[in-house]
Amino acid sequence: MKRRNFIKKSITVPAVSLLPVGTLLAMEQTATEQPFMHATLAKRLEPGDTLGLIAPGYAVSPEKLEEAIGYVEELGFKVYHTDRITGNYGYLSNTDEERLADLHHMFENDDVDGILCVRGGYGCTRILPGINWELIRNHPKIFTGFSDVTALLNEMNRQTGLVCFHGPVGTTLDTDYNKEHFLRIINGDQSEIILSPYPYHEEEEEKPEEYQPYLLKPGKATGILAGGNLSLLAAMTGTPYEPDYTNKIVFLEEIEEEPYRVDRMLTQLRQSATFDKASAIIMGIFAGCNKSRNSNSFSLKEVLQNTLGDLEIPVAYGFPIGHIDENTTLPMGIPVEADTENMTVKILNSSVI
Repeated sequence: MKRRNFIKKSITVPAVSLLPVGTLLAMEQTATEQPFMHATLAKRLEPGDTLGLIAPGYAVSPEKLEEAIGYVEELGFKVYHTDRITGNYGYLSNTDEERLADLHHMFENDDVDGILCVRGGYGCTRILPGINWELIRNHPKIFTGFSDVTALLNEMNRQTGLVCFHGPVGTTLDTDYNKEHFLRIINGDQSEIILSPYPYHEEEEEKPEEYQPYLLKPGKATGILAGGNLSLLAAMTGTPYEPDYTNKIVFLEEIEEEPYRVDRMLTQLRQSATFDKASAIIMGIFAGCNKSRNSNSFSLKEVLQNTLGDLEIPVAYGFPIGHIDENTTLPMGIPVEADTENMTVKILNSSVI
């Protein structure tokens, strides 16, 4: 799925053993003596469980909905959705009220074991003011999506403590990588993300520059994982829903924004209240963000170096996160260790019970 277009690749991620925890996860203190917040963990998903599909942003076509249902069923889950998902209110899937009602319905419906956004696309920030956070606190469930869903993931975790998952939407569970990694995380396996040179297929002659991994600042840090799509995080800045990045391992991803726009959004984050208090910055692939209509433009790499290179924390670019075919499933609200010199991110606790 593209906030605009996907590019096909392949990457491997090994699994490591998980650490058992309770529903309320009392996190260990970091090396900097900053205690982790408590996190509420949802029940892990097993084959035969029911995934509820919602479209909290853009409309989804009947054809794409059927594709998504097929992908979810291939993973061994039952699928449930209401008629609200097939609405069409301009570019949105339905009115704000109906999309909000669908979100609430999926959390309070005891027959639904987990919730998967069927696609991203604009609209999630519009429903934030009406969300019943108490309902979600009382019915914790796996909740997964990315792109515009960034707004729901961050605020849901902040308001309820629920560990949410930044990962494929229903229409992008179409690669072996996405399926395998999604299953491993929601089944309770802890994973280690290892960055390596992008393995192009032999027939592919040229490797886009934005797929090249590189280090901006070496180091190792531990903190709670937060972040998501850069455009959404910038849009939330200065609103009541602005994330608190203090002591967080912040991950960022973007697609098809010109370098000057990436510069503008990163500058906005740098000028926000807490972004400079993060413990580390790890970036996914900014697919299509190295193109500019201005011949005098900075490159994407130059923009990242100019806007983030002076931070005195670990910073690295090129992880399998974002609007690419291989989109890692990341548990938000769980402690991770980022080692940018070795290009690894280790998840330190299980994200489900």
